[in-house]
Amino acid sequence: MKEKLSALALCAALMATASSAHAVDLQWSSKNCVNIDGNYYLCKPDDKWDTQKTEETLRPVKFVYHKSKSNPILWVIYDEAASASSASDYASKVRARYESRGIKVDAVLDETIGGKSVYIVSGQDSSKGARFSTALFWRPNLKRVLQIEYSASAEDFSTYQPQFMSTVQSARDLR
Repeated sequence: MKEKLSALALCAALMATASSAHAVDLQWSSKNCVNIDGNYYLCKPDDKWDTQKTEETLRPVKFVYHKSKSNPILWVIYDEAASASSASDYASKVRARYESRGIKVDAVLDETIGGKSVYIVSGQDSSKGARFSTALFWRPNLKRVLQIEYSASAEDFSTYQPQFMSTVQSARDLR
């Protein structure tokens, strides 16, 4: 019986350790701006966007604007296995991923934000009536790349696009 209790205690400790390994650390510097895992700083558009932690290691945080019908979402995404020779090459890989998800890519833009090149890949999924844009914060020699993905219904997309861009413009790599 004592051995079974010890085994159960060990299992519980391992499960707690495993679940905390996936927990994201949010340090708020203001009502809307946050330091994520000590690696990235960004601001959600305003306090009407709800912050939700997830259990997904590669998509640890999302900001959701609650409204009737569909809710626009800003996902904070980590690409842990980023391999590319340039930001343009990385944007091409993200474009291919979009297309494999059934999203028709209609734009790949190279924007200068905070003095750095940030590619924005945009497209639409006609079958779901949704549009997507992803800002790619690629940095040479780094394996983890920050992405901010915005999704909304096709009819609401342009309404919330400026709010997505405000979050993109606020993003900083702290490493």
